[in-house]
Amino acid sequence: MRQPETSLPGQIQIACGRLLLPPRLVVADDEVFAVAWQSWQARDGNLATAIGAVAGLELRAQLEFDHDALWCGVEVVNPGQTPIELRELAWQLHLDPPAQISLLDDGPASEETLLPGGAPPWELNLTHEILTDRGRRQRCLRLDYDADQFYVGSADPLTYGDGFVRVEPLEPASDRTKISWHRVEPHWDYNGLFSTRPSSGLWLYEGQTRAASLAIANSPQRLYRPWPTPAHPDAPIALYKAGSKAASERQAILDKIGSFRLLGCEYAGLFAGGYDHRNGRLIEPHASRPETGEILLHEYLRSGDARLWQWVIEFAECFQQLAVNRGRGASTGGAVRGRYGDNQTAHPIRSMRGAAFFWDMAALTGRQDYRETALGIARYLTRVMPWNNARQGAAIRDLVYLHRESGIAAFADTAQAILATVHEHQQPDGAWYEYWGESGQPSVYDSPGHHGGQWIAKACKKPEMAGYNINGILDALQIVDPPTLPAAEEIVQRAADWMLQTQSPQGPWPFPDASSSNLYGYGLFLDATAMLKAGDYFHDARYLASGRRAVGFGLDRLAATGMVPALIGVPELEATESSFTWTCALEAMAWYEHDG
Repeated sequence: MRQPETSLPGQIQIACGRLLLPPRLVVADDEVFAVAWQSWQARDGNLATAIGAVAGLELRAQLEFDHDALWCGVEVVNPGQTPIELRELAWQLHLDPPAQISLLDDGPASEETLLPGGAPPWELNLTHEILTDRGRRQRCLRLDYDADQFYVGSADPLTYGDGFVRVEPLEPASDRTKISWHRVEPHWDYNGLFSTRPSSGLWLYEGQTRAASLAIANSPQRLYRPWPTPAHPDAPIALYKAGSKAASERQAILDKIGSFRLLGCEYAGLFAGGYDHRNGRLIEPHASRPETGEILLHEYLRSGDARLWQWVIEFAECFQQLAVNRGRGASTGGAVRGRYGDNQTAHPIRSMRGAAFFWDMAALTGRQDYRETALGIARYLTRVMPWNNARQGAAIRDLVYLHRESGIAAFADTAQAILATVHEHQQPDGAWYEYWGESGQPSVYDSPGHHGGQWIAKACKKPEMAGYNINGILDALQIVDPPTLPAAEEIVQRAADWMLQTQSPQGPWPFPDASSSNLYGYGLFLDATAMLKAGDYFHDARYLASGRRAVGFGLDRLAATGMVPALIGVPELEATESSFTWTCALEAMAWYEHDG
């Protein structure tokens, strides 16, 4: 394949014609805007990049090529605060008319379907159902010429469960062919007799990204490249727990995590927030947490399971696109989005454990954009913390890690300020109220919406808050010496003592209040990990026994019923479970095995 010519912005010469980066965008109510692409910039020999802009959106293209294939990706970023609905984003191929166009199934038993056979297939529309055999496999186009053939394809239709291909004359009465390969199904018709417009396109909220890809190759095998698997890295990894013996339960936990993985939709590669066993449906598809990727990454490094690396890198890619605010808003840029409002709102809690993950992913993949995302999340934390939520101690780990790796002083300063705030608001018994007001008293709720079936009028002492803080502070103490974080050990020990007092005889902790009768399956393994880490750090058998009892409860429930409810004691919620429970279970198992 030829190197792109700098004299043709947004275009690439190929055999029998040229490939055009998306020359236009259609947004909102079918408003059409031409894309102004800058010239190609060569990078690293077989890489080239181009930048475009239109309708308040920014476009970034990257092309990689060798002698018999080229792969091209485009990201569309909304840097502003106004949501924009993307209704058309399509590559165009302008070609000499092929003798035949075929649809080729992917796989060893592939069969070729002629479209339509004989004459060129003008005015041909292919939906994503056809391009993927209704979600079962990837398909590509084969274009036949007199003595040559090449293949055109994309993993997008199968990945996202969307997309569209149209074949038509380049112009009316033209003998040249135009093939448009769409990321999202556009408005289309049957020569004016019928017309269809999908009910919605792709929304881009502040700082969100949408991606599209296309490949052209001399063989179908070159179209779809597997994710490269890194060698065991010398690069720094935040909190990689190396020593673990094999445990049969780990595979069962991985199977549970895999059951939450989203496929064939716009959130493909992420993990849904939960599952409703009563209705048989994944719920909260957009509610992913960055620690899911980090915990799976550490499990990959422990096990070498290549499947986990594929999960991790696909998660990082989609999470960066949809769950990280890549805009330039003073109060929102860099933030991870919260679970509510369909992933639109910047949220400090969701941002507490993302910076270290993306820093490590940058080290493993060489991706500079991952490093920028890591720094963006950390800088967001410096702007919004400390604040009035108890669990903010979890953010200390990422801030001290990013300070160690980047040398940016603001990260260490914010970590120390958070620790001082956590210390100040820790109650005499070692607990924290979830939220507090200016005077330090527990906040009064306005129409509380989710408190485990128990209506409470003000913030209570949630064991969950202590679990977050113990984990975050002890993780930070693996990275820096205790004098760097004054009172850290005292804070953790007092919190762990309180967790011992409030743990139920069965193993989980109560929810929402320490005196509640409901048991918190959602955060079971988060709290168990905190106690195992505390036991390891302080060499305290009581903490270790506490953590192991909680893990044992979860493993017993998994073996007996196949699930741990999000909340035990509230009938409606006993039919649901959280993916967070099981990703935290992987981290708990590393400590459980290490200390067992």
